[in-house]
Amino acid sequence: MATPSPKSPALEHFLNDLFGRSSAIEADVCVFCAQDASVFRDEASRVEYTMSGLCQDCQDEVFTDEDC
Repeated sequence: MATPSPKSPALEHFLNDLFGRSSAIEADVCVFCAQDASVFRDEASRVEYTMSGLCQDCQDEVFTDEDC
């Protein structure tokens, strides 16, 4: 079970209302596609999950090589 990264109270409230972020992350579920989010390519991707709630596949779609 992952632990969501801390955010300001206002941002945390917004993300929870919009995506159910904290409960999704604690359940290892992607906030975007609602699929399993327990397997990651590397530690950086796992840490990103605690911030965004995106599984590895969704991270790969959102954060492309073109973003670098």
